[in-house]
Amino acid sequence: MWKLFLLGLGFWLLTLLFPAIDISGFWTIAGVIVLFGIFNLVYHLTLGIVLLPFRVLTFDFVSWLANVGILYILAAIFTNFTVGGFFGVLLFAGLFTLVKGLVIGTNK
Repeated sequence: MWKLFLLGLGFWLLTLLFPAIDISGFWTIAGVIVLFGIFNLVYHLTLGIVLLPFRVLTFDFVSWLANVGILYILAAIFTNFTVGGFFGVLLFAGLFTLVKGLVIGTNK
């Protein structure tokens, strides 16, 4: 449970660093983190397995792009969550992937 809290805290701190990501409200942050985790789990259990050769060849850049897509989907769902330019979101997703790796670890 504390890992989810740290992951949410890391997500929120990264949103403070990037002007391309704007989020407001505790429940919006909580909802985005929960749905981001669910979408990531579904991705890794379905497309992540199918795309495993491409993930290995591109050093998991495919998953990085999937995280960008998930962020855009979440921005369409939540009104208090907006994302800006693609490259800012790409950098945000990359740093959040690093934070996620540090908090959760390499095994899923």
